[in-house]
Amino acid sequence: MPIFKNFHLKDLSYYKTGGYCQTLYQPETKKELSLALKNIHEKGDLFFILGAGSNSLLSDLDWEGSVLNLSLLNSLKKESNKIIAGAGVNNSDFSEFALSSSLEGASWMYGLPGSLGATVRMNARCYGGEISQIITKVTSFTKQGKEKNYHNKKGDKHLFEAYKKTLFMDNGEVVAEVEATLEHAN
Repeated sequence: MPIFKNFHLKDLSYYKTGGYCQTLYQPETKKELSLALKNIHEKGDLFFILGAGSNSLLSDLDWEGSVLNLSLLNSLKKESNKIIAGAGVNNSDFSEFALSSSLEGASWMYGLPGSLGATVRMNARCYGGEISQIITKVTSFTKQGKEKNYHNKKGDKHLFEAYKKTLFMDNGEVVAEVEATLEHAN
């Protein structure tokens, strides 16, 4: 897992703002994400999560804690009518992957800024679609690095209560991977 000391955050920010952070973690797998969170927890560091950096305006002041950048958690895999995707997958890339896999239900995500982890965390929506409509499973990690799995059943408000109101916004867990169920299409 790439770990950088005294990393200049402007290099990850869409608006090219940001001072230096003490430590930057860029996990590439769920196991590495778990290890990063355990390490941050054991050190007692303050931290924040930075995905694509497209919806973030970072202070130019230095950050005395850690930053968890999820952009390398970008795997995409098709299993029948499901897509398993990492939290760092760009929303437009997810939409294009669904299209190339002959699956429909994610076209509304094309052009939506950001990455899948944040989209799920806040239950983002646009153009008549909402992420809660297609997500059937979410894998997340606690601040201590413990893996948790949640299943989203139709009509169940446990994970996605409303637009910009989710379980993950309340419990502080880090979204690592999602499963989306889509419809086969021509």
